[in-house]
Amino acid sequence: MQLVKKVSMNLRNLICLMLLICSLVLINTHSSASEQLRIDTIQLPPFGFFTEDGRSTGFLYDMGSRIAEEAGFPYKNRIVPFARMVMELEQGRADFGLFFRSEKNDKIIIPVLHIASFKNVVISLKDTKYKSLESLHGKLVARVRGQDMMSFLKKISL
Repeated sequence: MQLVKKVSMNLRNLICLMLLICSLVLINTHSSASEQLRIDTIQLPPFGFFTEDGRSTGFLYDMGSRIAEEAGFPYKNRIVPFARMVMELEQGRADFGLFFRSEKNDKIIIPVLHIASFKNVVISLKDTKYKSLESLHGKLVARVRGQDMMSFLKKISL
């Protein structure tokens, strides 16, 4: 049953991705050939980062580039910090962005497609055990800037 659920979710995601590509193709037919699609990708390895030789790469970076290529758009895909990407989208200086959804982001964006789900982990110093959200009280917790991880942790009952 779990396998059927996973396959149907992957199929749904694939259909949504194809709809996004078709939408971009339709938009492309009405835009000038000289216009570039402006894509912003979150700067967070492995999703968007720079190699040692300065080349842009990453899971979401490559996906954004592929979407634009399949749609036939000339494009510029930039890897930027999360806060800048949100600002660029709000101010219309980016056409779309690839990043993580949150309640805060949903107020300013129009989510088009859920691409993937990721499990989160808490990594600590050796011999330190955290068994509940309360055991993290008073500790410094790293997170992606602009993301509300506390509500997520509460939701999964950590």
